[in-house]
This record gives sequence, structure tokens and C-alpha cells, in this order.
Amino acid sequence: MKTLDLFENDTFEKVFLNTQWPFDRMRVFDDFLAMMICSVTRNPFSGKSYYEEEYLRYIEPYAKLECRWQFPKLFKVLTDQMTSLSEAGENYDVLGKFYEKHLMPKSSNIFFTPWVICTFMARSSIFHDDEQDDKSKDILDPACGSGRMLMAATRVAKNPLHRYYGVDIDPVCARMTALNLFLSGVFKGEVVCGDTLRPDGFRYGYRIYMNPIGIFKIDKVEKSACWMKMYG
Repeated sequence: MKTLDLFENDTFEKVFLNTQWPFDRMRVFDDFLAMMICSVTRNPFSGKSYYEEEYLRYIEPYAKLECRWQFPKLFKVLTDQMTSLSEAGENYDVLGKFYEKHLMPKSSNIFFTPWVICTFMARSSIFHDDEQDDKSKDILDPACGSGRMLMAATRVAKNPLHRYYGVDIDPVCARMTALNLFLSGVFKGEVVCGDTLRPDGFRYGYRIYMNPIGIFKIDKVEKSACWMKMYG
């Protein structure tokens, strides 16, 4: 049985494309990413997101529409699909594949590295004796796209304490990478939206943690471990 056969009824692609949205697909996709980043970062004392106000701003245009219920369904389908593909050893970058196929501007000349090459590069870059190495390493992709190279690295590396860093100038790519790393179970990582080629190119970032759990926003460059390692 092919892995895709596991999703005959629901895939992220099917649910997204079969929903009647009030806005263009790119806006809805970016709104989905932003809302899910807010939703996974919960304050244990209030039971609400640390970014509740931001979440409400994004959901407000959909609040009176039936399609609002599709956002949690999309998230469930996304996590289920990513888990099954990862366990099967296949490319589990569901967000990146959807973006490439349906949203990427044809004139953009953007190219996401194929999964097989990502895996090869990860195996070539990470020490083969990682399972005996108790030292954490910094793994950086300075033009991360959807985070596919870093996702492959998490599957090759044996040490869960490695720190994963990604940078991309495109806000949608930065959000995709942040959510992808979080759903990959990265214990500690960071994604920056900015221009890697410029020391003053930092715009904002996302810090990924599992303890405390969530994706936390970085609004000041001096708080960005990733940027400080590159230019500090």
C-alpha cells in the first residue's frame, strides 16, 4: 500500500482546496499558519494562547463564516499526515509541497530542494556517530524555504539536543518553517524572517521550545540566538 493511500478521504490538500474561502488561497494559507502558531503556544495558567489577541485578529474575518471550522480540521489532517509520512520515511513536508504546487508564484524562481537531496545533505553533514555524541550542535539553513532541509536533519540526527536554526526573507516561508520544526518535535530551535546577507536584515523571529512548549515570537534582534551567532 502506498503511503498516500492512507489519506483517501482527507489530506491537507483536499481539505484546503475543497473549502469555499472568502479570500485568495495565499492569504488563507498564511492566515492558517499564523493562527496555528498562536494556538500551539498556550499559557498554562490562563488556558489561552500567549498571543490570544493576535489569533482573534486573524480569525475575525472568518468568524461568521462556516469555513472557520476548517482551520482546526486542517491542523488535525496536517499533523496526522505528517506523522504517517515521517514514520514511512517519506517527505513529510506537507506544507512545503502544497505551497510549491498551488501557491508559489511561477515567476518567482524559488526552488525547494527535493527531499532525497535534503536527506543526502543531512547525512553528509551530521557526524555518523551522533548517537554516541552527547554534545549538542547548531544546525543552520540560511535560506530555509519551508524548513525541509532542517526537517531532514531532525530525522538523520540521533541527538535530540541539537539546535536548529533557519532564516528566510519570505514571511510565509518563515512561518512554514517554524510550524514544521515544532511539529517535527524539535526541542529547541529558531526561525528568523530576514535577509541573511545583511547584518541589519533581521525583521522578527520565532523561537521553538518543547519546555515550555510553544512557538514564541522574537521582536528584538538582540534576543535572537540565531542572529547573534551569525552577526553578534
